[in-house]
Amino acid sequence: MQKAFLESERFFDTVEKCPLTREQREAVITCDNRMLLVAAAGSGKTSVIVAKTGYVLTQGFFDPEKLLILAFNTDAAEEVAARLVQRLKPFVPNVDRVKFKTFHALALETIGLATGKKPSAPSWIVEDRKAIDKLVEIINSLCETSSEFRKNWNLFCHVLADELPSLEEDSDNPDVCDSTTGRVGFSTAKGDLVKSRSEAVLADWLHCHGIEYRYEEPYPIDTRDSMHSQYRPDFYLPAANAYLELYAVDQNGRSPFGDAYLESMKWKEALHRQHKTTLLSVTVHAIRTGEAFEYLTRELPKRGVRLGSALEKALSSRNLTKKEAVILRTFRTFLTHMKNNRLTAQDVQVRLQEVEVSSFKLRHRIFLSLFDAVRTRWDAELKAEGGVDFEDMLNQAANILQAGRWKSPYEMVLVDEFQDASQARARLVNELVREKGRFLFAVGDDWQSINRFAGADVGVMQSFETLFGKGTVLKLETTFRCPQTLCDIAGGFVSKNPAQLNKRVRSQAQNTALPVVLLAVKREDGIASAVASYIASLPLGSHGKRRVLILGRYRFERQILSVLSVDSMTEVRFSTVHAAKGLEADYIVIPRLIAGTMGFPCRIHEDPVLRLAMPTADTYELSEERRLFYVALTRAKKQVCLVTVEGNTSVFVTELIDEFGIKVRTSSGQMAESVCPRCGKGFLVPRKGPYGSFWGCSCYPNCHFTRPL
Repeated sequence: MQKAFLESERFFDTVEKCPLTREQREAVITCDNRMLLVAAAGSGKTSVIVAKTGYVLTQGFFDPEKLLILAFNTDAAEEVAARLVQRLKPFVPNVDRVKFKTFHALALETIGLATGKKPSAPSWIVEDRKAIDKLVEIINSLCETSSEFRKNWNLFCHVLADELPSLEEDSDNPDVCDSTTGRVGFSTAKGDLVKSRSEAVLADWLHCHGIEYRYEEPYPIDTRDSMHSQYRPDFYLPAANAYLELYAVDQNGRSPFGDAYLESMKWKEALHRQHKTTLLSVTVHAIRTGEAFEYLTRELPKRGVRLGSALEKALSSRNLTKKEAVILRTFRTFLTHMKNNRLTAQDVQVRLQEVEVSSFKLRHRIFLSLFDAVRTRWDAELKAEGGVDFEDMLNQAANILQAGRWKSPYEMVLVDEFQDASQARARLVNELVREKGRFLFAVGDDWQSINRFAGADVGVMQSFETLFGKGTVLKLETTFRCPQTLCDIAGGFVSKNPAQLNKRVRSQAQNTALPVVLLAVKREDGIASAVASYIASLPLGSHGKRRVLILGRYRFERQILSVLSVDSMTEVRFSTVHAAKGLEADYIVIPRLIAGTMGFPCRIHEDPVLRLAMPTADTYELSEERRLFYVALTRAKKQVCLVTVEGNTSVFVTELIDEFGIKVRTSSGQMAESVCPRCGKGFLVPRKGPYGSFWGCSCYPNCHFTRPL
């Protein structure tokens, strides 16, 4: 190893703008048949790919045309190709004969050479927006031709769109939490505000079937005594002259709220018997299994209630609601994973039987019944056009290689961004290097695996030797971008997931005492002003500019640029976090760290139904969103500014405060001590009262928690 270092010293010193580090050089000269390089953010992985290519060519290990560099999109392939030719031309004059391809270009080439007929992907496959439009078209058509599909589609859209949390968390994270009006709860399709997710599902089922209800209307008989306040049943159904209670108990009749809750159930039932009023009761567990709705479908008609359908409407691809957009994205992601992992409808049904008893099985069942019909129509549309979608391309190409119908000419395959590999991509790569004497060099960072919606499976990287055979795993743990203080926070945050590969990131960048600034504003419409004030306070860099990158969880957050007013000394750019890999700036701003479905973390891609189509469940809570947040943090060369909203705080903000000691400055300019332990939404800020100073919740008067200084 030492001899190889010395012999190639000039090459290592000059192949890139800066001399390669020792760990980079080790990755370059190590030439095992199977190699995985785990590269931390900002550690110079592209430099290693360039140097690795130059090294094996200058040593005469391979001819240039026997090397294949695989990238995940055309832009990435062209970028690496241009850099490789630029840096290696002085060392390898014929370096431009190295092959650069995307996975899909390689798959199409393989199919074409083996069959004599190169397929193509229809435009509605190539463009993501058009793929969603095609789903809209298919679903509307199925609703018109199948009453069963239409019934289940409306049920899923209007009642089952959201996953139910555990019993213990059923009332957590309300979607209405207004510190001005004091309104807290979960909104329903009818416009009511209820106290739990399960109550919202039940209310929406009633509304969806045209059944009038009144939420928590006082019982007509005075029930107040020394032990009880006035009884307010969950729902009153006027058409049936009946009351409906939803009990928070599991499949064993147990409640997380203890014996007192079970006693209150008995009291309610006795009260109805005493006064001869009709009580219908269901449990949260029965909501999850669907038995609650079967029960109501049987019982309500007996009491003269006709079940109708109040919420049917066609989808409009140009005017989708947020909920509809989320559902369609879930269908698209599920289809991608099903095909990537070569799963049949029967395979997924088997997996459904194995999910936990406490899961929302009704939702899973309805989703799968809809998905089977959608997939059948989707594939029929492809066949009618003689087209193929991306996942089928990869599978067909791997099948051809496996059957020996085409022999790959490539002796060494280098794969960039390996953390984004799907099972289908992994299988294709495996077939490319299956022959004896073939080499695989894969580079990636599982901490930055953020494309699960596009089929990426972080398990491919984490199970490298299981999938590709025994090999060498090396690490690039030195970063040239983030200060060490930020590396420690970001690394500590993302590595809580025990499935993540371990590494200790060391920084060669100048350190900073304040790597993360956390601002809390009263309302979301105050975010832009807070960001503008923060940017204006920044010092000029050595380049005479303030260089700021605003990273949004969603594209619509780009609108913040339109309301920012910056001077000529300030450069501000915007990117979504998903598009930010490879980007960096002195200062990073993440402007909407709030709770909710469209917050950060986003709850859309955490849909548990996706686990039915994935080879291995990434079960750590919010695992991909945590990695996405890590990517955002590690774009900064100096400092990250996080902005949240008091009373609607992201759980990521809470964790940074509680576990990493990050201080938050509120809109009033006060430095908060910690997150309020009572409401979990506000921050403890110093206050003064008639008896002296104390810590009080910033959400006062909605939260009255106090603590002595």
